[in-house]
Amino acid sequence: MMLRWAAWVLVLVPLQDPELLRLVEQLGHDDSARRQQAERRLLELGEAARPTLERLAGGEDIEVRARVRSILASMERAAVRRKWLGPAWTVRLPEGEYVLGELPGLLKKQIPVPVEIPAGLAGSRVRIGGKDVPAWEFLDQLCIAHGGLRLPLDTPEGAFALHEGKPSRCPIYYSGPFRVSIERITLEERADWRGGRMLLSIHWQHNVHPLSRDYLDDDYDFKITEMTDEKGTLLDQAGRQSGWSSFTLDQTRERVWRSAVDIALPPAGVRRLGRVKGRVMMFFPSLVETVEFKKPMDGSAPVKLGDTTIQLLSCRRTDKGVLAELRLSQPENPLKENALELRARFEGDKVRLRGTDGTIVAFDVRSSSHSSGSGEETMEYHGFFPLSSDAEALSFPFIADHFVQEVPFEFTDVELP
Repeated sequence: MMLRWAAWVLVLVPLQDPELLRLVEQLGHDDSARRQQAERRLLELGEAARPTLERLAGGEDIEVRARVRSILASMERAAVRRKWLGPAWTVRLPEGEYVLGELPGLLKKQIPVPVEIPAGLAGSRVRIGGKDVPAWEFLDQLCIAHGGLRLPLDTPEGAFALHEGKPSRCPIYYSGPFRVSIERITLEERADWRGGRMLLSIHWQHNVHPLSRDYLDDDYDFKITEMTDEKGTLLDQAGRQSGWSSFTLDQTRERVWRSAVDIALPPAGVRRLGRVKGRVMMFFPSLVETVEFKKPMDGSAPVKLGDTTIQLLSCRRTDKGVLAELRLSQPENPLKENALELRARFEGDKVRLRGTDGTIVAFDVRSSSHSSGSGEETMEYHGFFPLSSDAEALSFPFIADHFVQEVPFEFTDVELP
């Protein structure tokens, strides 16, 4: 098989990088370990290998063709994740003493959003530096030296802003573009309940775009998978509460999710936790479709995306603009396992109406409703478009599919209250 496959590769693959030629030859090797190693390396090469793989995807050998198509599918999934997760920013700065006000200019290309320094601190000096330090870790070092961090600012959009104040010294774990921390631990022992609660939070870079936490299943949240005392002895979590957790929004700091997770009361005498391991599940869109109703005032047929039906119930002119009603419906999923609620797939403020004169106006949602029952989940939006010309098209983005990203965390030497 190997000789026939190698000859076929030489016909299909033009002379190019010797490593790439060797890897595609190994996809047809009799040794499964060699094949798997080649597949892993081709995935690492990514886009550089795509043209060759696309030519081989239509080949004669059924087994090799299946492997090539599997690699291409994995590449597509990786490309989608890169789109929404973005690259993890890192900072490379020689260790030394810097004037704080000069740092934004030095960091401009490495952290591609503005870093703002208060005028009163701009002339102070700081000793800092590192080689490929995660952006969050570098900013935390600045905070320890000069104060806290506020983010993001409205102007300039997405800026990090250093400000005077006491910085957080809670346990922190850095994972690519994410920063996970234990903000607070409380322990209680009452007649009706013994236990504790750990307030966890996750921040992310400005190039990361998760879905709104408001409408996600609580099961996909912060989970603690292992906890030990300072000697490394596992602490039994079977006696904790029902695992209640909640999402809270800190209006002063966006791009943060928080959750309070119940823990079992540690045994008497345990004053520190040796290790706390867990993960956060985050939802991201993987397929965003544009829904469009042309000539909406003339009546429009429903749009079907997967199991979701989208209807423009009405669109009519008034003296001041255009009134519209939208209805979205989908069958209820009794398992709710790894499924997005309908409300998480659609945002009313993203609806746009284009007029015949080229004017584009946003949907002013006046009322909305969400209901489920009789095997169906529905959303309805009633609102107004301030459009003076005739309506040409009504459109909005709709999340047709999504993926879940697991962000691990591990804290060590955690002090108990």
